[in-house]
Amino acid sequence: QMMQRDGLAGDMVELYGNVPVRPAPAQNWCLVRLQEAGIPGSRTRGFYLTGFFGSLYDGTDLPAVIPLLQAAAAKAGGRLAILSAGHLGGSEAQWQRWQAQFGPGTASDIAFLALGPRDTAALSDYINGLDLGLSSVPMALAGKSGTLAAFADHGLRALMLNDSVHYDFMADNTACLPPGGLVPDAATAALLAKTPILERQYRPIPALQAAGDWVERALG
Repeated sequence: QMMQRDGLAGDMVELYGNVPVRPAPAQNWCLVRLQEAGIPGSRTRGFYLTGFFGSLYDGTDLPAVIPLLQAAAAKAGGRLAILSAGHLGGSEAQWQRWQAQFGPGTASDIAFLALGPRDTAALSDYINGLDLGLSSVPMALAGKSGTLAAFADHGLRALMLNDSVHYDFMADNTACLPPGGLVPDAATAALLAKTPILERQYRPIPALQAAGDWVERALG
């Protein structure tokens, strides 16, 4: 839209992730990490597994979706777990504030676990183990997010928690959502309250192949 505003022809090509997709391991990788950390789950399902990948952007509103996530966890029969994989860097303080506000010992009693940097094999296992992805990337910038591209490559649906960036040439930031992106609205709350474990939604054509096809068409 920015290019078109300036009189340039533009096209959309989906971003491909930098985490090669591996088959999901027989034992859920995320559950193993929670067990190793000695974090107790519920007696029924254990955990409802949600997670971030990478650093956390300013403007991420996790508190606003805690009721939605708690309702989904209750429907699934598991304790809500919020995980993080990758380098938090300067956003680690935000992570610690959320843990202090919603973690063990609080009324929410959510299990928090920061897993730190991992190799790509472990990251694929991590994404395959989640029930729902959490994205801190502003919706207006979602198309350039390697995290969301990796989630999409693994078929994982992602809940968008940040709508802090707006441009005058873009009337609706939801137009930027990647495959599987979910807006935290009433419709998504109803969907997750009914079906908290969403079916994996894989791209019809792998994004790398689609990008290669586009380059061939564009360059002739």
